[in-house]
Amino acid sequence: MYCHENNIVHRDLKPENILLEQGKDMSQIKIIDFGISVHHSGSEILTESIGTPYYISPEIWNKNYGKECDLWSSGVILYIMLSGTPPFNAPTDKEIKQKILKGDYSLTDAVWNGISSEAKDLIQKLLEYDSS
Repeated sequence: MYCHENNIVHRDLKPENILLEQGKDMSQIKIIDFGISVHHSGSEILTESIGTPYYISPEIWNKNYGKECDLWSSGVILYIMLSGTPPFNAPTDKEIKQKILKGDYSLTDAVWNGISSEAKDLIQKLLEYDSS
């Protein structure tokens, strides 16, 4: 939220780029690796296809995106934190991309039985994409 309020789109949010500062409470997280981030006022459309495949939003794959790509990545991170696996898992980047563009993920495996409906609802909202 802080980055987006300051017109910065990270474009490569993933667990490796989220740090907790030692000795601080859990609300003190640090986002790192702004190497592919951009300043984005919101009026222009970003078109560069960039990021780490598991976390790339469909809008990035389609080269038509803005700040929402970071929200998608946050949904993927939350999914991984709660289930231990990525929502769009496949052996190749091409297959990962295909699953992402189809919205092909599940919240019905046994691991999701103990997860709150609010958490699942948040994931569904973060991973929402209208392919039409």
